[in-house]
Amino acid sequence: MKEITYTFTHKNDSTHYTVVLEEGSDTPTPVPNTPAEWAELEFHKCEGCTVSKKKYCPVALSLQDPIEKLAHLQTYDTVDVTVDTPERSYQKTTSVQDALGGLFGLIMARSGCPSFTLFRGLAWQHLPFPTVDETLARVAGRYLIKKQAEDQTSHSAEKMVTDLAQAYDNIHEVNCRMVLRLTEGGVKELNTSSNAIVLLDSIGSLVHSSMEDGLKHLRKLFK
Repeated sequence: MKEITYTFTHKNDSTHYTVVLEEGSDTPTPVPNTPAEWAELEFHKCEGCTVSKKKYCPVALSLQDPIEKLAHLQTYDTVDVTVDTPERSYQKTTSVQDALGGLFGLIMARSGCPSFTLFRGLAWQHLPFPTVDETLARVAGRYLIKKQAEDQTSHSAEKMVTDLAQAYDNIHEVNCRMVLRLTEGGVKELNTSSNAIVLLDSIGSLVHSSMEDGLKHLRKLFK
């Protein structure tokens, strides 16, 4: 078991949220006693969704608890964020939406959604607020480890770019549908969370658009 705690401090008022990761488990957050209607699988279901025989979207269900408990935080407020892991602590002064984006990204990676399969293992070595280069290095490394584990040692740089681009396309679809769930779910207090996901998605889009050049740069560094 591994606990990762986000602490948001604004004007001497601190709010904590802890994510519990367990090997082999895809439930990093408490399952709500009363799942929200916006978490139902068929409500703005992703195009091409492969989840079946479930009433609720795994991403939405995993995010409901933190979204509701952190709804009092305001999108553009500046907060001091501390992320405590068993290995070390990270600190940053940033906007609420940026801070929540990091937390939501961690939770979504372990939600059990098939679109996040590639990123599932990265959650265990969670790195808050990574740069584009750091993200590319981590994702490319995870991709190669996954292929090795699947005994697929033969691959090309072009295929890696194609596969990673597809992975980010899938995540973009999830992010867009999640924003629709929150904005059209009839709960005004969830605007901060939807803004956080929009920002998280914009960072993912930046990684996607710079992927080919970024991976070329990384190859040069390791030569």
